Amino acid sequence: LGLLLAALGGAVGGTHSLRYYYTGVTEPGPGLPRFVVVGYVDGEAAGYYNSDTEQTEPTAAWIEAKTDQLFWYRQTQVAQVHEQRFHADLDTLQKRYNQSGGSHTLQRTFGCDVFEDGAIRGFYQY
Repeated sequence: LGLLLAALGGAVGGTHSLRYYYTGVTEPGPGLPRFVVVGYVDGEAAGYYNSDTEQTEPTAAWIEAKTDQLFWYRQTQVAQVHEQRFHADLDTLQKRYNQSGGSHTLQRTFGCDVFEDGAIRGFYQY
């Protein structure tokens, strides 16, 4: 919700959406990170984190203009916590289903919608 509120600058006119897509893999291919987060505001990519750079960065000029370095530092901290959880969850799933070899992928999507009347609807999916 922080990314959405930062993007809107506190003004909520119309319906707006926030989506986060998290992807973790056990054996990434060449040039691919083990963990990636992409955040979208109203369908447009706004921020990106990956395990190779270990940083969350804005992906659109409009979000960069509305946020400061502290905001992106905090987003990085959140992403790094989720990265650790993802790897632990992947390990657990591999053991539970006796899948010790090969590449495995875990994806999560979550977000919220803020409606014109101020109502908020959230979701979390695997």
